[in-house]
Amino acid sequence: MDMTRHEVIDHLTQHLAGLGYRLTSEEPGVWFWEVGDEEFTSDTVALPFDSEAEAALAALEDLAQRTRELLEAARHVVDRWPHRDLAEAVNELDRSALAFAKDLPDG
Repeated sequence: MDMTRHEVIDHLTQHLAGLGYRLTSEEPGVWFWEVGDEEFTSDTVALPFDSEAEAALAALEDLAQRTRELLEAARHVVDRWPHRDLAEAVNELDRSALAFAKDLPDG
């Protein structure tokens, strides 16, 4: 199935929206992405983005980073399981899961 660039961006935007991410444009060539109730701000990312595709890619990168952090916390719990030293690891997993989910719909 061949998809146009526009179709790919539309699908990506729909999937991101399902996870609480929004792409917004205040004027042509000025794009932002948001998750949850607060607009994303960072000193390491140049805002605004020049295109919807760039904003979608930045949102996807944020989602990937959140996912890595959540998986790392889960791996930490699994690694501690044989040692029965779970309290700290479970607390870290809980913090990571809450941070991941706080911006999701119904989170």
